[in-house]
Amino acid sequence: MKEESGGWQIEETAQTPMGPVSDVILLDKASLALRKRSVKQGPLAIELAFEGGRATGTLAMGGDPKPVAIDLGGELFADGASSHVVGLLRSRKATPPRSATSTCRSRSLRCGS
Repeated sequence: MKEESGGWQIEETAQTPMGPVSDVILLDKASLALRKRSVKQGPLAIELAFEGGRATGTLAMGGDPKPVAIDLGGELFADGASSHVVGLLRSRKATPPRSATSTCRSRSLRCGS
């Protein structure tokens, strides 16, 4: 975890039978809301930006990237690599807005989730 672009950048990597995987997220430093997420494994590349309760970006599986645009219904918290460290960041006095304390949103990048 490191400070980057006015936020917290967290990178999670793993070696799997399908090859190495990297999941990099950028959290807003003040609210801990997810701002960017990048997932790479072999030919898979997911690049997403989060703003105003929406996720936009691209998804590619070895070919031309396809656009992604999803209405999330609000800010996204504790998603991806950040799900393991949000408690740590909160202890450093970075607190989510009041709306996030009653509704914590997280989305899976897996189909159907």
